[in-house]
Amino acid sequence: MTALEESLANVDDAVASCMAQINDCRELLDETRLTVHNTQPTLFALWSGANKLDNLFHQIDQLEEFVDLMKKNINEVSERIDEMERTLSKPISIPIPLTSLIMPNSSHCSMTGDQSSQPYFPPPHPVEIFRTSDFFVGSAKMAELVVAGGRQPSQR
Repeated sequence: MTALEESLANVDDAVASCMAQINDCRELLDETRLTVHNTQPTLFALWSGANKLDNLFHQIDQLEEFVDLMKKNINEVSERIDEMERTLSKPISIPIPLTSLIMPNSSHCSMTGDQSSQPYFPPPHPVEIFRTSDFFVGSAKMAELVVAGGRQPSQR
């Protein structure tokens, strides 16, 4: 074998090796394309799920804010009720003039007159007024659609 034939044989071997590598790369590329094609629906579902979770977390935040406001209002009302109960449980002292004990027919003896005493309750402080639609905007829009005879938006 001459040097030229030997060089041509080496080139043929190198070309065959390159062709085998190209075929391997083509197979890997086809597998990669198939994998990407098959994962796209999963990625879209994950993206959609992440958006739904973001919306859900936002609604949870609104609900927590609403619950905190309700708790604050209930605690204030409960505190006022406790204060009124404490006031009512205290003995009420009705000043009776000494002369009414000695002379029962005295004009000072009337228990139904100005002598009766009512406990004084100061006017209550107003609790915070709110609208639930301020906390649940999406629910309010959906309720408006239902009231207006519209259809609820489809869940996608």
